[in-house]
Amino acid sequence: MVGAGPAGLAVASKLATAGWKIGLLESGGDGIDRRARSLADGEVTGLPYYPLRKVRARALGGSSRLWLSRRAAGSPADRMRARPLDEIDFETRPHVPGSGWPFGAGELRQWYDQASAFCGLPANFPDAEPAPGLPGIEQTRAYFADPRQFRRLARAIAGEANVSLFEGATVVGWEHADGAMEAARVADEHGRWFEVSARAFVLAGGGIENARVLLLSEFGAPGGRANPHGQIGRYFMEHLHIDSGFVQQTTASEEYRLLSEGRAEDGSKIAALWRLPDTAQREHGLVNSVIEFRKLSGNEATVGGRALADMRWGLENGVSPARMAPQIKAFLRRPGSIARTVAEKFGREVAPAVGLVVTSEQSPLERSSVTLGTRTDAFGQRVARLEWHVANSDLESLSRTQDLLDAALRRAELGSIRDKWGEAEPNPRIDGCFHAIGTTRMGATTKEGVVDSDCRVHGMENLWIAGSSVMPTGGAATVTFTLLALALRLSNHLDAELRR
Repeated sequence: MVGAGPAGLAVASKLATAGWKIGLLESGGDGIDRRARSLADGEVTGLPYYPLRKVRARALGGSSRLWLSRRAAGSPADRMRARPLDEIDFETRPHVPGSGWPFGAGELRQWYDQASAFCGLPANFPDAEPAPGLPGIEQTRAYFADPRQFRRLARAIAGEANVSLFEGATVVGWEHADGAMEAARVADEHGRWFEVSARAFVLAGGGIENARVLLLSEFGAPGGRANPHGQIGRYFMEHLHIDSGFVQQTTASEEYRLLSEGRAEDGSKIAALWRLPDTAQREHGLVNSVIEFRKLSGNEATVGGRALADMRWGLENGVSPARMAPQIKAFLRRPGSIARTVAEKFGREVAPAVGLVVTSEQSPLERSSVTLGTRTDAFGQRVARLEWHVANSDLESLSRTQDLLDAALRRAELGSIRDKWGEAEPNPRIDGCFHAIGTTRMGATTKEGVVDSDCRVHGMENLWIAGSSVMPTGGAATVTFTLLALALRLSNHLDAELRR
């Protein structure tokens, strides 16, 4: 097992419980040390994105470590948001080229139930239902789980007699012959090399690293046995996270009815989410998305204020000033935004507002990809290079979705939306959510994907992949809950394979 993030831990836990001997290789340690951080670095091009060292964690618990923030302690920001994919996400949709899973939503139902138990969440997630007072809009919910449990799980697994945990162990090569993996070549934190042999290998290094590790190998290089059509690393997708639009309310009381944070019947915290029904998405040719209504304070409630926030984000993440020119101009053109910024700085209260936060799936694009960069890491291997692109049709879908929500609000006399996507000047930045999807996607053949429906790498007898990189599309739900369901399904398949 390569990688001790949520996916790797789920597979290791289930197989260890079934009695199999597990070797668990984790490039980092219990803390995210400087060497592990440097190994997570890479190159970024295309749309502005976070530095890769920020979105990848080489440590026990993997990406779950990135959710834990001292500034956000106790808030939903340091929690794992969980919701299953919607039925439409598994369909082949004519308006979303490259869409379609090899199985339908029903295939994952039992595994979602197990993932709920795995995370200590309620079973049987409620279906989306008509939003009260908003015809044509559905309301759904997401629950929050504590990501610290993945570190606790890692330590519990390491205590099992049939599990060997190797920390500071980075895979730097493979021994293979005739389409079968024989051993993984591993370097430890002191630069010593050793080999690990196994009957079955599972690569669970995350959506960027899974592709990179394969591309570094002979069988995964373009034209190699597992990559004859160059599919490895293609179709990188993220969840498009955009602060776009403000709600003009008809009465102040409606502000609180529309806010998205709430509590379930058992008192647990939930996120209330609004979406267009599957029928509307098919009718209008839209990608899937969910919308939250969020209370904003002060300067957040203006286009100029959001432009200022985008400028700050660009400075923190190495975006060149030239690429931030529209945001700089937008802020300077709005004296009101400057005045509100100064007022906030000196502690003066500024009237709040309600803003929209849209989280949308991304259509698969072949040129949006993970390849190998020009720089090398501490072991002399080429780093990952991310080139992120988004289809224009996805941005048009975002605009149309907001138009339909705006129309529903107007019909219900609850208000309207101003400064929607496509109307604001400039449009707000497109954020990613640290969700790397699709780089080793499922496909029936090597022309369509990297793994089959059981997550086995095409052309390799005993190599499987776990994680969000196998997902053909990402839906509008955060990825960890679905990757856990897929990992639990994979562990069941592997148990049966090994027993044969």
